[in-house]
Amino acid sequence: MTILRDISVVWSLLHILILFIFLFESRFDKRKTLVLTCIFMIPLIVLNLVGLILFGAGTMGKIFPLTCTLPSLIFFLIVARYRDGRLLFTFCLTDTISLEIIVLTNIADYFLPGRHYIVMFLLRLLLFPGLELFTYRYLRKPYHKLQQTIQKGWGAFALISALFYVLLWLMSNFPVIVTARPEYIPALLLMLLLMPLMYLNIFQVLYRQQQIYQLESEQNLLRIQASSITQRMTQTTESEEQLRIMRHDLRHQLRTISALIKEGQYADALRLSKDSDSRLEESRIRHWCSHPILDAVFASYLQQAEKEGIRIHADITLPEQLPAEAAELSTVFANALENAINACRNLTAEQRFIVCKCIGSPALMFKLENSFSGRVDFNEAGLPICTDTGHGLGTRSIAAFCEKYSAVYNYHAENGIFTFYMTM
Repeated sequence: MTILRDISVVWSLLHILILFIFLFESRFDKRKTLVLTCIFMIPLIVLNLVGLILFGAGTMGKIFPLTCTLPSLIFFLIVARYRDGRLLFTFCLTDTISLEIIVLTNIADYFLPGRHYIVMFLLRLLLFPGLELFTYRYLRKPYHKLQQTIQKGWGAFALISALFYVLLWLMSNFPVIVTARPEYIPALLLMLLLMPLMYLNIFQVLYRQQQIYQLESEQNLLRIQASSITQRMTQTTESEEQLRIMRHDLRHQLRTISALIKEGQYADALRLSKDSDSRLEESRIRHWCSHPILDAVFASYLQQAEKEGIRIHADITLPEQLPAEAAELSTVFANALENAINACRNLTAEQRFIVCKCIGSPALMFKLENSFSGRVDFNEAGLPICTDTGHGLGTRSIAAFCEKYSAVYNYHAENGIFTFYMTM
């Protein structure tokens, strides 16, 4: 009946792989990730199955980390999007949970009637798909969001989970398989009970960190909105004051123009008329779009850019029905414009420019170009790498927005021109 044992081993390895894929973030698209995984992992599983048949469960259990775990970790390190504690924690999380099922089914098969691996086979046949269904429906999306929003602090959690994996492996297989040492089974069961509690506490900590991050993002959103609206109110107040003064002066200017025309001094009258028109134009409040929050953001940052001597060319057309909340969309525009202004500050006045274009049909498409100096490097996710402390948050905020709304974004830097595209 060792055939049931061998089938259950292959079944377990395949489902450990599926479980990991659910939680794993690849640097490639789904199709390429699946092809690469099959090319590498299927021969590796077959190799371990051959070893199980030739050398037995006791021997393979002892060398399994070298024949399967370590090669798998190296492979996924190559294709991973996050090559840090997030990858190691995810890897150890799936391995320890799966190893717990493997150990418990081994113990159940040893103690329950029937033996000959029938109980082991049936339990694994049910438990692994059940775990995958639960993971896919309830854990996959929240866990991906955790990986995207929380970028630090994973190392300690990864080390804890790795130590649990090593401890579980040692207790299960050394000096011989645990079913040959029944007196050690109670201690092993206590550790198996402790491990889910440990992961529960880890996820509680990560969830609190995510809440803090969301709170900071909301505070940043409010700051952007408050700053934009304040500047808009300042512009309105300044324009009203200018208009009040001009209304006072307009009566005298009209009399002067009338007198110049009567005296035949048409050139002077025309010059004075153009001067009055220019002053009226300067006092006009510029509106960039019909959405108040977005209009305030564009007005705030584009006016700031003009004050810093940056040439502006803006053509903004937004749809009546936005594909996202105006408040959230405003953070994308604000972060992109702020980054563009910061990049232009390192250039001379003649070199500074920003080109901002936005259309609402057939889809919301936003393009921002600006001049820059130096070199821009990009990470595996296509985001610009910023080494300055306190910078780089804007691009990560934009990436989080695009992930939430399934928007496509791209950054490009060439010949002194930095370009940001976004399509929803």
